[in-house]
Amino acid sequence: MGGVSSKDTLAIIIPAYKDSFLKETLESLCSQSDRDFNVYIGDDNSPHDLESIVRQYYGRLNVRYVRFDNNIGAKSLVSQWERCVDLMQNEDWIWVLGDDDIAESNCVREFRNSLDSTSRGHDIYSFNTTIIDRHGVIISTPPVVPISETSVDYAYNLLLNKRANCMSDHIFSAAAYKRNGGFIHTDYAQGADWINTIVLAKDRGIRHIQNAVVLWRYSGSNISSLAYTQKAETIKGFLQFTQGVLDHFSYLKDRESSVTFRQMSDAALWNLEFVLTTHYRGIDLRNILPILFFIKRRFKRSFWATFKILVAINSKAPRLKVKNLLHRLPFLLKVRNQT
Repeated sequence: MGGVSSKDTLAIIIPAYKDSFLKETLESLCSQSDRDFNVYIGDDNSPHDLESIVRQYYGRLNVRYVRFDNNIGAKSLVSQWERCVDLMQNEDWIWVLGDDDIAESNCVREFRNSLDSTSRGHDIYSFNTTIIDRHGVIISTPPVVPISETSVDYAYNLLLNKRANCMSDHIFSAAAYKRNGGFIHTDYAQGADWINTIVLAKDRGIRHIQNAVVLWRYSGSNISSLAYTQKAETIKGFLQFTQGVLDHFSYLKDRESSVTFRQMSDAALWNLEFVLTTHYRGIDLRNILPILFFIKRRFKRSFWATFKILVAINSKAPRLKVKNLLHRLPFLLKVRNQT
């Protein structure tokens, strides 16, 4: 595998499983105006012949392909990310790029320009994110963001849906990754991209690269697209994310900041309600009690206030009705009286 010559070396990590768009992803790397990077592809024991696709790019990219003996991404996608990162050599920067996402041709160049202009003053450099569907049609464009911001301000705005974030839209320092002992894990990687960006940006904030875009594909076959179909399993992961945010920012209770802990907590609750309504499309019977007790305990809401939140979520969610909760009211009252 070829090396790179620049002072700051870059590893582009592709945790691969699907074959539908992998060629488009690799073509977007071939089109980079700055080709000074190494590519590492970790095949999560895919049923597809990914190697035949990758083989077409030997000589065009500095690429190393490894097929793992077992599939772990289905149960622990973050573990798959980590073992793919372990394939890299000693590069200074890490870019985990989805196997169906696309980098515009100026992404690497603008990343290096940002490194130089900031004297490498951040551990996270983030691209704008445009969401596309499986046909490449744009679903949404990125919001306007400042050039840089603290982890606190970034997290607060992210929770209020004023920032875009996915695993593919940022490059982070390998040194910061090692200091943090790898990634923070959540079940089915729910909110894992968010919490890891927040934590990695804690010490030196985040730099937003203004004029380069990553196209994140909402394909209908990735975990994000299908989370609502297996919400009994995946919602737990998002509760872990929410708890991770509250734990991480607990230091704000004793420190002056642009955002207080109470404001961060309120934003986290707003975000949880929004995601349960839109992303998971409501709450089913298997999730009612865990979510109810989570909100009641973590956000210090009364039983009735929490119950009203859950009713409101299902009243707004697509294809779900309030009666899904109301039918459980006698049982919930019984549980309440026992706690």
